[in-house]
Amino acid sequence: MPRKPGPRSWGERIKLFVCGFGMGAADLVPGISGGTVAFITGIYEDLLDSISSFNGRAIKQLLTLRWAEFFKGVAWEFLVTLFFGIFVAMACLSQAIHAMLGDPVLRTYLFATFVGLVLASALFCAKQVTQWHAKQVVALLGGVVVAFVITSLPKNVHEDGFVYDVAVKDIALAGDFPALDNYDAERGRLLGVDESTLSAMWAKGFVSGDTVAYSYEQEREAAVSAFVHPKSTTAIDLWLLGCGAIAACAMLLPGISGSYILTVLGVYTAVIGNLADLMHGLRGGELNVDAFFALSSVAIGALLGIALFARVIAYLLRHYHNSTVAVLTGFMLGALRAVWPFWTYTYYLAPLRLERGAQLRVVEPVLPDFTSSVFWVALLCVVLGLAVVVIAEKVVHRGAPSEKETTQRT
Repeated sequence: MPRKPGPRSWGERIKLFVCGFGMGAADLVPGISGGTVAFITGIYEDLLDSISSFNGRAIKQLLTLRWAEFFKGVAWEFLVTLFFGIFVAMACLSQAIHAMLGDPVLRTYLFATFVGLVLASALFCAKQVTQWHAKQVVALLGGVVVAFVITSLPKNVHEDGFVYDVAVKDIALAGDFPALDNYDAERGRLLGVDESTLSAMWAKGFVSGDTVAYSYEQEREAAVSAFVHPKSTTAIDLWLLGCGAIAACAMLLPGISGSYILTVLGVYTAVIGNLADLMHGLRGGELNVDAFFALSSVAIGALLGIALFARVIAYLLRHYHNSTVAVLTGFMLGALRAVWPFWTYTYYLAPLRLERGAQLRVVEPVLPDFTSSVFWVALLCVVLGLAVVVIAEKVVHRGAPSEKETTQRT
């Protein structure tokens, strides 16, 4: 039976809330994992055990209204406090991080900070391996390879085979931007729109059935209604649900970001945009139904993924601790490519976010200009990220019993 971790004082509750806030902030960015933050702050195994406490028996007790038994067996205080911190971080920071990811300089500084965080986190993780043998070295290298391959996958794998150029009107671009990848300003055409996106654009009113579109597959121009039907909002989007489940599995692994997996699956921009739209609407006293349903699908998938995958990791940590931690260390090192700060960029229009104007798109990693002020500020951010982990480790583990003391007590 899994342990039942839980905060036993207000001080522990505040600490757990702060840990959750850090996890939420990390999971908003495609590159660093909330699992990394959990590992740094020393709550990783408690998190896995808390999730594992929601077993078949607990669900049966919940369904049969045996509340006392349910709350006695489930680590609900731990999870409620932690997930409240995650929720607050996402609610407060989604729009700010969305804006930072759209600015090439701020994005560089943000990811440079994460390079320092991940490097220090990998060192911290490696220190948890009590004995290094050939088996642990192989596990470490295996983790590096797997994470590097995952973070090297091409983006937007979920695209339809049918592609269209679509006429759009009155797109106002604020500021001076380079040429847009997917917009022909002379003809007023949005280029390379896949079929499902075009259907959603019709449903959201960005285009109408009479709007002119060109089909690459059919090699002809006609009204949108000749090619697609409006795609209405559904309460549960199975694709988003599946993406949420896969991303949640990654989120539990230090080093592999759930947000990065969403990027690979081609839905990160939509998810972070829906989150920003939902928060913006709520602040104005309105509920954005489309955004709510989309995020609900991702959240349900994430809960299912977490519930299943947490048990696997918890089992591996209990029975193969050193090898499992070595793999997690490898994940962190192999995923460094995902947080490399220096890239070439282009700009594009997000078909379902036309009102936001030009959006930043990363193209490929490059070496920095070592004489530029941006490089030196980024290097300072790396050092800052390293320092944050070192300080967090000292603060979190101050006064914690040593392994020897723990062994003597048990």
